[in-house]
Amino acid sequence: MMILIFIFILINSINKSFSQLDSLPYYAIQEKLPISTLVVDLSKTQNLTSSAKYSYFDLTQIGTRLFLLNESRILTSVILDRDQMCLKQQCSCLSCQISLELIIKLPLNTLYETIQIRIVDLNDHAPIFAHKNQTIEIKENVPLGYRVVLPIATDQDEGVNSVQSYSLDGFNSSDFELDYSSLDMPYLVVKRRLDRETISSYNLTLIASDNGKPLLSGSTQLNIQISDVNDNVPQFKQSVYNIDVKENIPVGSILLRVEATDADIGENGLIRYELLNGNQLPFIIDSSTGEIRIFSSLDYETVKSYRLTVKAQDGGQDSMPTYATVVIQVLDCNDNPPEIQIKVEGNTTLKQSRNPQRTILFVQENVLIGTTLAHVILSDNDSFVNGNPYLQLISASPPVPFVHKLLYVSDIKNTKLYALVLQYALDRETKSLYDDIEIVAHDSGTPSLSTSLQLTLNVTDVNDCIPTFEKKIYEFNINENNPTDFYIGTLKASDCDLGMNAELEYQTVNDTNDFLKINSTTGELFIMKTIDYELLNNTRKNSTIYEIEFTVKVIDHGQPPLTSETRVLLYIHDLNDNEPIFNSSNDYNWIIKIPNLKQHDVIGQVQATDADCGLQGLVRYNIRSLSLEEECLVVGITQFGFVYIVSSSCLFDQQRLFRYQLRAYDLGIPVSKSTTKTLNIVVSPNLTVEIPYASLVPNALSIDRQEKVFVSTVVDLTQTFVNKVSFILDVDNMNYSLPQIGVKNSSSSYWNITSDGQVSLNSLPVPSSTTFDVLNFVTIPFHVHVNMLNKG
Repeated sequence: MMILIFIFILINSINKSFSQLDSLPYYAIQEKLPISTLVVDLSKTQNLTSSAKYSYFDLTQIGTRLFLLNESRILTSVILDRDQMCLKQQCSCLSCQISLELIIKLPLNTLYETIQIRIVDLNDHAPIFAHKNQTIEIKENVPLGYRVVLPIATDQDEGVNSVQSYSLDGFNSSDFELDYSSLDMPYLVVKRRLDRETISSYNLTLIASDNGKPLLSGSTQLNIQISDVNDNVPQFKQSVYNIDVKENIPVGSILLRVEATDADIGENGLIRYELLNGNQLPFIIDSSTGEIRIFSSLDYETVKSYRLTVKAQDGGQDSMPTYATVVIQVLDCNDNPPEIQIKVEGNTTLKQSRNPQRTILFVQENVLIGTTLAHVILSDNDSFVNGNPYLQLISASPPVPFVHKLLYVSDIKNTKLYALVLQYALDRETKSLYDDIEIVAHDSGTPSLSTSLQLTLNVTDVNDCIPTFEKKIYEFNINENNPTDFYIGTLKASDCDLGMNAELEYQTVNDTNDFLKINSTTGELFIMKTIDYELLNNTRKNSTIYEIEFTVKVIDHGQPPLTSETRVLLYIHDLNDNEPIFNSSNDYNWIIKIPNLKQHDVIGQVQATDADCGLQGLVRYNIRSLSLEEECLVVGITQFGFVYIVSSSCLFDQQRLFRYQLRAYDLGIPVSKSTTKTLNIVVSPNLTVEIPYASLVPNALSIDRQEKVFVSTVVDLTQTFVNKVSFILDVDNMNYSLPQIGVKNSSSSYWNITSDGQVSLNSLPVPSSTTFDVLNFVTIPFHVHVNMLNKG
């Protein structure tokens, strides 16, 4: 409720203020008064108490910067310049008024009032013209009443203080009158007939005046020129001019002077010369004197003659021109050296080097002798006498691989056509660049001019070189159990060609079943899988090296591609990676029923095998006793696993058990691998066994060194003991020495004896590289043991 009452009071106060505003008068003050000049004292113009407080309502208004409010008095704060305020649009130019909005605080209410202050103009500016002197041209034949626009005067003041009238002063000014009915556009009006021959010019003063107090005025000088009327046509002394000029005449030289006359005077008699289409010609003409000069160089080869049209015209109004013809013949000078142009043929290509005087000709090396490599065109822009070019080939290191032949001559065009014909076979691999060839063209002028062109013959490659491996056979050695993707070596090939023709690709010819891979770019060989020698070589037990041969080819990327092949021998070496394995998974348990054991009697056989090859696959045995009774029964074992009695001092009055450790080992170097088993021998008394009868058929065997398979029966058994006895062919346990002729070893692995007593030689116990002569022989003694088989 209190808020509503407050709003009502405020609105009521504002309404009262507007009612008072309507009764306030305007206040006027002249411009240019000093600062702090009193404009009005508000306390004296209203019936307000002395306690009223005055302030501006809006300090951003322009009036607050021009007038100072000091309590109830309004004073000027600047020197007021009405004309500048008008130009700056701070007030209206017609009636310059400034509004001031005031707040008047009274004890009971607040008034909001607006007063208007009018700035009164002073006549402080005189009319002025933009220029002190004005030139006006009027033809002598204009009619009476002819009007000419005059310059306008301006005045910064307003109203009567601005320009109000124009007047004309000067000698013979009566020949004209002024029309300034529109102050914005005064006119000079011709009042009497003009005659240039009587009065050629008028010097008058144009005056502009305001109507202020005091009255001010400004003036400008009018220079009125009466122009002549043109009634004569210029005349040339010659209608046609002819001249011969050499093409090498210096620029700026005068060729000739044309001349025309005119009976008029002044501009009407002042002749100007002009070349029609002169901007497109190498000549210029002096517009005043008629002198024709060389503006740019002449060129006989471009234009041999010129036909010029010269126009002469006076400067009068509506003048009539006249014309003359100038014929210029250009005489030839030997100023052009011959030009050389090369055009290629077939597969030959042309390229411009960075040096504009050198051209590169690319020719394939397989181009046939007699082939036209390119055509050379010689031309000379001079006349035939100064032209008629001819060609010359020069080389610092002859011979040049081609010759030039003249094909065509054109006297009219001063042109000759030559062919460059190959006379020697090209071979890029022998010489790829001929860079010292110079083509020289001479003309027939005096003195003779010449042009030279440096020519480089670049012999480009064709695919004529077969890629070649560095070796005919590559040999690589690796051990089994290699890692996958195992690098074994690199094959290298070279190709004397270039670019794509020399880019090589390697391939395996054989089907390697993903076993072998070759890098097609570098020729690096890799084994892709881990090799198990025992799986690879399951037939040649005596060999520790397995040989794989395959073929690799190399192909270049030329068209057509060329290829070559090489053999690769891969030697895979066996490692001692397998230990001997006995033929029984359990211990050996034997029962001997012979009451009286004899020395050297075989009581049984054990067997162990080794998957490796060579010495590291060759199994040997030893035996040692595990029982306390070993001193009374000593046994031994041969290289073939036959267990025999060494000595026996035991009494076998009852059954006894003897325990032995069997050890099977290979002959691997440097480390041997072995396996052990236990042998249990039970000896029982009271058993008699018949001893087999055997007879040794030969006592010596002879073997030819050329024999690969040898078989001979050395033991003859009675029929009763066939398949019931075993034989031991003992070579290692004999005390003998072999001659030093390269015998690998005396191992009986080279020998075999069957169950029926036949001895065979598996392979010669000497290296395959051993060379025999007729006197070489080897004596190898061996023993044959015949024993009853113990199959317990």
